[in-house]
Amino acid sequence: MRILFDGQRLTERMTGVGYYTDRVLRAMLRLDREHEWVILCQAGNALYAEKVIAGHGAARLVVLREPVALDYRVQQDMLSHLVPQQGIHLYFSPIFMAAPKEVCPSVSVVHD
Repeated sequence: MRILFDGQRLTERMTGVGYYTDRVLRAMLRLDREHEWVILCQAGNALYAEKVIAGHGAARLVVLREPVALDYRVQQDMLSHLVPQQGIHLYFSPIFMAAPKEVCPSVSVVHD
């Protein structure tokens, strides 16, 4: 299974959501060697995302050239193109987003 992990808010600065995203991603990669992980990031956090996935043979990055607004409609539009293009089977979001239901199933979590 190819899983798209939304790492757009992954950051070295360890903000609340950034810290949560970092820890969830690291745990998922450590625990799961069975699936392929595609990490969605922005050009501004790609170097850090590369460090996070280093050593995990089944993980790779997809880097957005420009940041995408956290507006739900804008994110869904971006995902409706990216998910089929990358052959994604499941979208995982630590930032309470979801892919359009006709594109692929989503797992969306809320950090508090």
